[in-house]
Amino acid sequence: MSRNIGKFLILAIGFVLMVYSASRTLAFLQMTLPDGQKEMAFLALAAFDGGLIAWTIFFMRGAEGGPQRAISLLMIVISLAGVVIGFGADTLIGASSGGLIAKVNPALAFSALLATIGIIAINIAAVVAIHVLSPANLRAMAEEEANDKIEESARKQISQNADSLASEIAPVMGDAWSRNMRARYANKALAIEHAIEDEDNKSVVETAQEFLRSLKAKGEPKELEAAGTATTPTIAPKARATGKNKAA
Repeated sequence: MSRNIGKFLILAIGFVLMVYSASRTLAFLQMTLPDGQKEMAFLALAAFDGGLIAWTIFFMRGAEGGPQRAISLLMIVISLAGVVIGFGADTLIGASSGGLIAKVNPALAFSALLATIGIIAINIAAVVAIHVLSPANLRAMAEEEANDKIEESARKQISQNADSLASEIAPVMGDAWSRNMRARYANKALAIEHAIEDEDNKSVVETAQEFLRSLKAKGEPKELEAAGTATTPTIAPKARATGKNKAA
């Protein structure tokens, strides 16, 4: 029974002192905010008295693995320092305003203000680190790193196999391309040759006809014209070699 009473008294003392320090820290934080934003100091209080309580509970009940325990223990110390700075600065400023002590040195107030900024920033960074360094996330990152190594090794092996495979396939593809190009240009050459032969035959016939017309224009005897007409050469186009002719 007496043991339980002792625990209760310790908790009661801690609660009362936390309420006092939180009120003084809140007053100090409100001094750093402009009018109309004084309520924002309640949010900043989470990095001081609220942070001290939260980090303590997390260290005892929620931390998993060495990194989380180390971070939470460090944040307990930092939050405790923030509580001391917060209610200490407000106490000194209040005593100075009441004439109990001389005016607070501006350098001291500026240092307390910088410490307040630093403590809030460190709390934000610690929350991020707690999530990044959780055992489940560390395991997931390790698996991703292993997958990356496997994929990288596979890419290197593919590149090595591609070099040897290229030396085997390239000659075959090159020969096929050469045969295709030879056949294509052979067909083009044959078509050009046929076109030239047709043009030559047409020129010979036109020349003979022109000669007969010139004789007629000079008034040559009809017999000569008839003879010439009878002897007009008829040029048959050269037989084009086809697959059937070659077969015959």
